[in-house]
Amino acid sequence: MNGFRARAVYIMGPAGNAASDPSGTQMGLDYTSGPLMVGVSQANYEDYADAGGAVGTAGSEAKMTTLRGSYDMGMATVKVGKWTIEQSGLAGANTGFEVEGQSIYVGMPVGGGTLWAQSSSLGDQDTTTAAGTAALDNSGRSSYDVGFHMPMNANVTMFVRYVETESDANFALLAETQPSKSYLCLVGS
Repeated sequence: MNGFRARAVYIMGPAGNAASDPSGTQMGLDYTSGPLMVGVSQANYEDYADAGGAVGTAGSEAKMTTLRGSYDMGMATVKVGKWTIEQSGLAGANTGFEVEGQSIYVGMPVGGGTLWAQSSSLGDQDTTTAAGTAALDNSGRSSYDVGFHMPMNANVTMFVRYVETESDANFALLAETQPSKSYLCLVGS
């Protein structure tokens, strides 16, 4: 409506137990005017499965706020994003953490496909324990991707992608044995 687009989602989680009732909400608002798009979104999750299990953990909560924008210059498209994630009620010694991140993407049409590059990073986490909240040094992660994808026909897309990721020593609240990773893939689907 007049360049605005709104979305709202209610998420019913898996069957809980006597102590938990997993659920979530997501809301977003975008505005588009010609080549410009700006948007904001908010996601909230209650009693989610913090360890990836099927049954939610009572008291676990997560919230993510995202700001994003894009501009299509014709010869290239630029997309940027910034987000904040907060979690609480996690199992174990750490009862929660906060982290901020950002990303930038540039895509350019070349020879029937799209050549693109993307960089993203997560800052150091702020851990929340029974003793209070404190920054956890060397707990960030950064990565960059470059790639090319090209539609071959209506059902097949070919792409090549190179990714390099570097994790600080305390990322995910434990020492990484391989702090940097890189790979190259060539796939048709």
